[in-house]
Amino acid sequence: MRSSSLSRTLQHIALRGRWCVNESTLRLLLPESVNTFRIAMARHVRTGALTRIAPGLYLNPYCQRPPWALERLASHLRPDDHYYVSLEAVLFEHGLISQAPNRLTLMTSGRTYTYDTPLGIIEFVHTVRAPTNWRARTTFFQDRGIHVAHADLALEDLGHVGRNLDLVHAE
Repeated sequence: MRSSSLSRTLQHIALRGRWCVNESTLRLLLPESVNTFRIAMARHVRTGALTRIAPGLYLNPYCQRPPWALERLASHLRPDDHYYVSLEAVLFEHGLISQAPNRLTLMTSGRTYTYDTPLGIIEFVHTVRAPTNWRARTTFFQDRGIHVAHADLALEDLGHVGRNLDLVHAE
């Protein structure tokens, strides 16, 4: 696949506001054999024409990233899981810890995994809580596209996962 055809395809996708593109979408729009496609994508990433965010996920250079891009990226990484922002990320937002976290931490119904992306680090931490048990203790922010835990739930989660409570300011 030539750079020009990839560029035209990404520009077309950018018109729809798609700042993040998955490999399956590109495969539909750029008919190549699997091997040719993968080799071409690796070449485009190596030359800097395309930025790989995670396996099978790329930044569209022709579309501006939205505000809260890291939180919106979570939905691309885990489309079938239920999750909410919690732990140190929420405690910092509420001023309960003074040290800024180096990652976005989310509690998830899926497996624990950390993604180190060009946009930042996203850490998914498994929870056995069903969404029906945590939804009432979170707020959904439309602009961020994600549920965010209330401070009491984030503190509870911190204890459940065995994280250090020494940074938490006593109220």
